[in-house]
Amino acid sequence: MTSAATESKPKVLVTGGTGFVGSHVVYQLLTAGYPVRAICRSPKLAEFKGTYAAFGQLFEAYEMDDLLTGDFSQASHGIGAIVHVAALIPRPPCTAKDIYEASTVPSAGSVTATNRILTAGIQAGVKKIVVTADAGSVHNLVAHPTAGSHDFFEDTTYDHTTWRDLPPDGVDWETVELDVAYFASKALSERDAWKLADENPSVDFTTSKPHHDCFAPGPVFTLRFPVLPPTIHGPFIPNYPTPKARQALGSPNFIYNLFALGPSAHFRPFWQVSAQANVKDIARAHIDALSLPPLPARSDGTRERKRLIVYAGNMFWTDVVDHIREKWPQIRDWVVKRELMEAVQMTTAKYDSSFTNRVLGWSQESYIDWKQTVDETVDTLLKWESATKQ
Repeated sequence: MTSAATESKPKVLVTGGTGFVGSHVVYQLLTAGYPVRAICRSPKLAEFKGTYAAFGQLFEAYEMDDLLTGDFSQASHGIGAIVHVAALIPRPPCTAKDIYEASTVPSAGSVTATNRILTAGIQAGVKKIVVTADAGSVHNLVAHPTAGSHDFFEDTTYDHTTWRDLPPDGVDWETVELDVAYFASKALSERDAWKLADENPSVDFTTSKPHHDCFAPGPVFTLRFPVLPPTIHGPFIPNYPTPKARQALGSPNFIYNLFALGPSAHFRPFWQVSAQANVKDIARAHIDALSLPPLPARSDGTRERKRLIVYAGNMFWTDVVDHIREKWPQIRDWVVKRELMEAVQMTTAKYDSSFTNRVLGWSQESYIDWKQTVDETVDTLLKWESATKQ
């Protein structure tokens, strides 16, 4: 990597860089030659630095123990771009109401914290921002407490123009599942970012959505908010710290459920969302979004909202267990019986990622297919098992 290549790329501030998706974002940024300042809580600081030691001075770990209250004016100093991956929700144990109010209560909420992070960046002269949203801000998952919800189990297609319904005032939060509250939280965070875009018409805003919009004239600032991912699977990055507990595996746990407890394991919930993407493709969308120019202005002077859905296709557990049995004979006898997976109702809704592909210059064929994604995930999980048993 030449110094000229590095100098041509802005220094990127990353939140959530210690997590599953965030670590891939940091790794791909560094590999592409971007200097990175990644925020990390103090207990993980030394380990975090060690993960990226091979990148030398390109990588800087920035200590901040609480994103909800931390000083982003200092963190944004000297920064040219922000990639905001972190999900600003309460730490467990928490209720659905806790999760939702974290996005609505100004004193500590996700909406307010997202606004603070982005505003601090704008005030510091940051020119580009990419924010990880969630495809949950696009669809209404089953059990969403609103009338007229889209049925995620029907032949529905969601695209970059679709928005999730928000819970009505007075909803009984005792009846709301945690994931529904989380999706509502992410939808509110994205809406808050677009409100910020309305208030800054000289800023070019973009959003990108893995399962987990952009507008306004002017070349000054690009908010890539958000990448909207579906269910995320795939490997850990090289040198990723070994999670000490299964709960820390993140979304690979969904596939681990298929062989961790034996062939007769029959418990709920097996994750029901079939829409999926490889974590490496999700990170790739963040990196490509950084160099994405504003979309051409329409005749009325506005620009289409860049809400980037990252979606490789649907994947069903019956096919996955068949594939694991065939490809991984050493765990064949532990894989959940196919008939048990047949009893799990999987979502049939699809996402239309044609807008993302057009804007980023991708093709649908460029996404990592589900079989490779499953193989990479299983390989990572078996290595994790081996490491934790030593």
